[in-house]
Amino acid sequence: MQEIIRVYGKFLISAIVVVLLMAILFGTITDKNGNRGILKIVGAHLDTGMQEKWNYKEFETLQIENLKPAPEFSFDGSNGFTTGSILLLNYLTAVDCEGNSLPVKIIEVRNPCGEDITGNYQPDSGKLFFPVEGIYTIKASAMDACNRKTVVDIKIPVNK
Repeated sequence: MQEIIRVYGKFLISAIVVVLLMAILFGTITDKNGNRGILKIVGAHLDTGMQEKWNYKEFETLQIENLKPAPEFSFDGSNGFTTGSILLLNYLTAVDCEGNSLPVKIIEVRNPCGEDITGNYQPDSGKLFFPVEGIYTIKASAMDACNRKTVVDIKIPVNK
């Protein structure tokens, strides 16, 4: 027991002293205005008048911009598709909240078996080749000028 007290005694005394000093600083010191404890004294002397000088116009603008919707996609596949090549971007369009046309980025194309066939899409010409019939899944994205982004999965039925 004496060995434990000898080894850990200095640490215990130091810990007790630190706890007592913290209790004195945070609880018993009082300033001339009656604020008790370091935290309340410092808080009472902080200048909070700056809040009244703020112009909240930027916040109002942010709220208005946040209410604008993200880009919307439309896909017109009402005539159906057959195997072979199509100009995909003739059927898939995206517009921003003001009705302006946005560029569409094709992220991924999957065949009816779920295999990735993104290589069948030619970004330069916008052509997509459907080798077999079935339901293809296309993942596309569009981003407007305010960096609002929409990512969609579109199912395209392809017949012979």
